[in-house]
Amino acid sequence: HDVYSDITPQAVKTGMIALPEMMDLIYPYVSKPIPYVMDPVMIATSGDRLVSDEAVDFLKSKLIPIATVITPNRSEAEVLADMSITCENDITIAAKRILH
Repeated sequence: HDVYSDITPQAVKTGMIALPEMMDLIYPYVSKPIPYVMDPVMIATSGDRLVSDEAVDFLKSKLIPIATVITPNRSEAEVLADMSITCENDITIAAKRILH
């Protein structure tokens, strides 16, 4: 029994999803035809990576393509786009890389 069987949400937002197994578990819910906001919390304020490479790969291959909005901070965008972001032009390039 889950929340979707009681009331269909108007939107869904996820924060840090640490393990690919967790991502796999929520995937059927966030892939439903409702807005999905993904905050890909992957890096601590200290700069330490909070998720594995496997989890990042799952984000890139499964969750980002179905997200309506993605809200990475600069460090997270750098990981997702596989590039450094040092100027405004880099932001545009990184966004296009993440989108594709």
